[in-house]
Amino acid sequence: MPTGIEKLAPQWDEPKEEGGIRLKFIPLTGLDALELMPELSFDDEGNMVITGKGLRLAVTKGVVDWEGDAVHDEAGNKYPVMSVNINRLIPPNRLRIAAQKIINATNFTGEDEKN
Repeated sequence: MPTGIEKLAPQWDEPKEEGGIRLKFIPLTGLDALELMPELSFDDEGNMVITGKGLRLAVTKGVVDWEGDAVHDEAGNKYPVMSVNINRLIPPNRLRIAAQKIINATNFTGEDEKN
């Protein structure tokens, strides 16, 4: 299992569909994690529940790059990461999964501070 600085390295989330948009994400900063914490809870079975506001925060703060044909305009210029126009091309369930991966990569406990 990665520890310390390895956990801070950007990771690519691969789309399940052919030709989909790849999302590159990083763990949230400490301040972003603090902002996110009120948006997290757990159900009776221990599953994480996150509000829509929390999903938006995790994705907008955690996604740092993307790849795919859809992220370029007609002239081949890359749209800014998570721009409004391109967000319409990413299904909500895919954004939810990306948010969960970002949250899972974030150190909420401080256990790795010594690494």
